[in-house]
Amino acid sequence: MWIVKINSKGAITLPIEAIEAVGWREGDTIRQMVKDGSVWLRKVHWVCQECGSESSGGRQVEVSCWHEDTCDICDEIKPVTETRDFFYPDFTAVKKKKKNG
Repeated sequence: MWIVKINSKGAITLPIEAIEAVGWREGDTIRQMVKDGSVWLRKVHWVCQECGSESSGGRQVEVSCWHEDTCDICDEIKPVTETRDFFYPDFTAVKKKKKNG
C-alpha cells in the first residue's frame, strides 16, 4: 500500500515505487477520470488522428502504424497509433473540449 499526497490545487503525488510498479516513466501522458467514486489513472497509449492532430498542432511523423482500437482520449473505436507519432502532445485541451461538447 502507498500513501498518496494531494496538494491544495488537487495535484496528486505518487510515490516512486507506485510509478515504477505500473511502468510509467517521466514524460508519459497519464489520463485521469473519476469513475464509481474513485479516481482512475491510466497511461495514454493509443490516439486517433483527430485527437493527435488537434493536440499536436498538426505535427505528426511521416510514417505511422495504425490499427483499429479505442482512442484513449475520445474513447471511440477507430484507427489509432502511438502518442509518439504526434510528438507526445499535451491532450488536456482536447479532453476538455470533448467533455464539454
